[in-house]
Amino acid sequence: MSVKLHTKLGKLTLKNPIIVASGTFSHEYKKYFDISKLGAIVTKTITPEPKMGNPPPRLYETDCGLLNSIGLQNPGIEDFLDKEIKEYTDIDCPLIVSFSASKVSEFVQMIERLETEPQIAGYEVNISCPNVENEGLAFGTDAGIVYDLTRKLADKTSKELIVKLSPNVTDIVSIARAAADGGATSLSLINTLLGMAIDYKTGKSFIKKGIAGYSGVKKNLSQLAASIVSHKR
Repeated sequence: MSVKLHTKLGKLTLKNPIIVASGTFSHEYKKYFDISKLGAIVTKTITPEPKMGNPPPRLYETDCGLLNSIGLQNPGIEDFLDKEIKEYTDIDCPLIVSFSASKVSEFVQMIERLETEPQIAGYEVNISCPNVENEGLAFGTDAGIVYDLTRKLADKTSKELIVKLSPNVTDIVSIARAAADGGATSLSLINTLLGMAIDYKTGKSFIKKGIAGYSGVKKNLSQLAASIVSHKR
C-alpha cells in the first residue's frame, strides 16, 4: 500500500509536509542529500540592505533548547537576487523567500522587487523585527499594523503569502486574525520566544546582546532539575 504525503499550504501543493525553517537551512545542503525531496524550502530572512548581524557570542545551547541572537545576518535583497537565488534553480520544490524590513514602505518595495523573480513560489513575512515608525516596537505586536502591512503586501502578489507571527505578545489570536483579514494565505507559528541564559559565576548573559530567541524541546522536569544541579557543580 502506497502512502500519500502530498499536502497543501495555502495556495501551494507540496509533495510532503516537510518544510525547513527559515534560518536553519540553505542550498549548501545539496552536498549532503537531494533537497528536491523536501516539501518546500524557506530561505533565511533577507532585508533591504546587507546586515552583519549581532556580535558573538550569539548562540548558546541549553539543556532543553537553543538560544540564538544572529541578528538577521544576510547579504541584502539585491545580492540575494543576483547570486543566492541561482543556487536554487535546480531544486524541484517550492522556494519560499523570507523577508523583513523596518518600515511598511520597505516591505512593499521588497515584495515588488521579489515579484520580478518567477522562481519564487511564495513569501514568509517576518514581522518580529523592530518598526522604526512605531518607536521600535515589533510589527507583530500591533494588530492594526499587521493588518495594514499584510493588506498592502497581498495587493502586490498572487503567490503564497505567509505571515510569521511573534509569540511575544499578549494576544496572538488578534494578531493572527489581523494577518488573515489582511490577506495572508497561511500563518507561520511561531518565531522564537524571548529567553536568556545567565552565567551564575559572573552574573552576565552567555549571549553578547543579552536577550535572545529561544527554541527547542522541553525535557521532563526530573531531567531539567538534574541538568541544573550538574551545571552548578
